[in-house]
Amino acid sequence: MPEPPILIPLRNLGSAPLRIEWFGDVAYAGRSGGRSPMVAVTLARGHQGQWIRTDIVDDSPLTASIPIAYLRLLRIGDIWVSGERVGTDPGSTRITFENLQIDDSTTSILPAGLPVAEDGGKPTYLLPFSDFDGHRGHTGAFCARVRLPDGGFLVVPCMELIRFYFGDSGLLLKRLFSGATATDNLYLSAWRSDVSGAAHLTLAPGLPFPAARTVARIVFDRQAAKAAAWIAKSGVTAAAHSERYYPKTTFPFKGQTNLTVEGRWLGGDERRVLLVERILQCSHPFPFQRLHVRTTTELAGDGPPGSSGRSKSSKRDAEPRRHKQELLEGFVTRALLPMAVVEDDIETPFPDLVGKPVHRMADNHAKVGSRTDDSENVGELSSGETSSGLGGRESEVTTSQARIAEWDSEPEVVALFLKAFDELVKEGRITAKLVPPLSTQGGTTPRSPFLRGDWIVPEPDGQSRQLWCAMIVESEVMTDRRFLVMAIATDPGKVALARFDAPPGTEDKSVTSHCAAFAEHGSLPERSDLVVLDPDQTRNRQLISGLFQSALRHSSTGDKETTQGSM
Repeated sequence: MPEPPILIPLRNLGSAPLRIEWFGDVAYAGRSGGRSPMVAVTLARGHQGQWIRTDIVDDSPLTASIPIAYLRLLRIGDIWVSGERVGTDPGSTRITFENLQIDDSTTSILPAGLPVAEDGGKPTYLLPFSDFDGHRGHTGAFCARVRLPDGGFLVVPCMELIRFYFGDSGLLLKRLFSGATATDNLYLSAWRSDVSGAAHLTLAPGLPFPAARTVARIVFDRQAAKAAAWIAKSGVTAAAHSERYYPKTTFPFKGQTNLTVEGRWLGGDERRVLLVERILQCSHPFPFQRLHVRTTTELAGDGPPGSSGRSKSSKRDAEPRRHKQELLEGFVTRALLPMAVVEDDIETPFPDLVGKPVHRMADNHAKVGSRTDDSENVGELSSGETSSGLGGRESEVTTSQARIAEWDSEPEVVALFLKAFDELVKEGRITAKLVPPLSTQGGTTPRSPFLRGDWIVPEPDGQSRQLWCAMIVESEVMTDRRFLVMAIATDPGKVALARFDAPPGTEDKSVTSHCAAFAEHGSLPERSDLVVLDPDQTRNRQLISGLFQSALRHSSTGDKETTQGSM
């Protein structure tokens, strides 16, 4: 288990025990971190056997402003001493709500201090002070109110929804709180196969691998996209009206879930309300069966097995830390890679992901970044506005589950073909483009046009993992000529190109049929219009140019009956 970090804004409040009571508003005026988003956290101090919510000296509310990137660490009811979390209030109740229905008919988003009308028409408050007053001073904070089958309610602070469902990556949280266009800057490309359920995602610059599964949910689930957009839009609305910014969101899905929470029951039998202090586990499925991720933002010490960064990290991780990680507020430098701060949950927060591998693509033809991977044990980490000058190393507060990756890479034969093809296009020797073999189905195209066979068709024995496919499109005035590129990863590692002439609207089905045939037979089809390059030839640009020209000749003179719909 990783050692818990020290949260400096809480340590600065002294050595007495502190209990987190509530989340307040978000502001953008850090002491030394520029416009870093900061959340006000309401606290109670342990004093003579009691929890006191005001300062002992001047009776002012006891609060701390903490960078939003650290939100994963903060849970209502947790107890902190000298900046370290030491436990949870034993007065909380743990309960699992099975088959809980989350949709517009059961769930509403309301301010904590809003009067609501029950069935009898008698107005009452969402969280009456007579039952709970931890939100005093922040009654504008939004909550999700979920009707239970027995007539009771769950009340979940929206900041807890953000912490649990969007808090896998502190850098992603910073992005979601970055302004009106926050959700437009989460990814460069995204695509999902309706056949295999495999999803492909290239994260936007600045977002590391731990953000991947959350961003994928935002991309492929409309309700998750809505929940993320609300976070940014509620900030824009508050600024336009010169109001305090209380983030608004909702559950990132609709449907049934088994939801495990901790909280406290409020009210009597006639009005039973569970105030949810912490969400522990949610079983609702993510909108993919497998996820394949590319990112250009590395974390210090990360890297595929066998890489220099990985080996250094593994050696150091085996040694005890020389310093506890201290989390501050302040500027961060671009010169150093961010470092992970792992916050492990007691439960597996998303059991659906246990059986859904998240693959990280190591691009062997990608450009290497310029930032330094200095992964020595570091005592002080920060979260604030990025500076090109002085600043500390940035922290990435995340979880162990979010960091688990199965490393993949395109085979050498694909990398060589891509390099040669790009050079031929730049030289003007061919006029064509490489695109994915399947339609994007509502997303943008992947960063690499090649898709692996088992991403296209579900195939249990792994044969189709050896097949990589892309499409060459030769554009003319009235029509496009298409050629299916097939690269075989195993020896003899061939690249083949065949005219693709499926009827309009059947292209995806034809590509899928071809991959399924390869999975069954393990070899390329015997076709009169098939042109094949052996492994050594894929390094030769002249031969690839000849391959393309040969395919064009087949397209002009070959017989349609041979290829029509046969892919």
